[in-house]
Amino acid sequence: MLTDGNARIACTSDDCITSGVAEHKDWVLKPNTTYKRPDGTLIGTTNENGLFNIPLTNSYAVDPVGSNEAARVWVGWGNTWYAQDNCTGWTVSTGWGGYHARQDATNSQAIHYSTQMCSDTNPIACVEQ
Repeated sequence: MLTDGNARIACTSDDCITSGVAEHKDWVLKPNTTYKRPDGTLIGTTNENGLFNIPLTNSYAVDPVGSNEAARVWVGWGNTWYAQDNCTGWTVSTGWGGYHARQDATNSQAIHYSTQMCSDTNPIACVEQ
């Protein structure tokens, strides 16, 4: 689900409110689609704009992930799926500038938690269609 602000974009307006799915560029979530974890547990169903409704039914994480650092996954978008902060298209590894979410959350932190150092090592949430 990683966005880079160029090749992959979730929304070009807050929550894709302006043009809906027309705002997507190579976006991985499909509209009105149910997504599950590898163990079959329901994560949630996307809305007509191909975005998860919050709260999620369950978190992305299959097992408890432990620390705050272990819970982070790179995403590249802000809390409305729009604002991009992606370490310059994921090309730099210095300074602040990468948005991440928490894979153990079901609230708004599941889509956006905060910004962190581009040099930090985080997993990426993968989506299979």
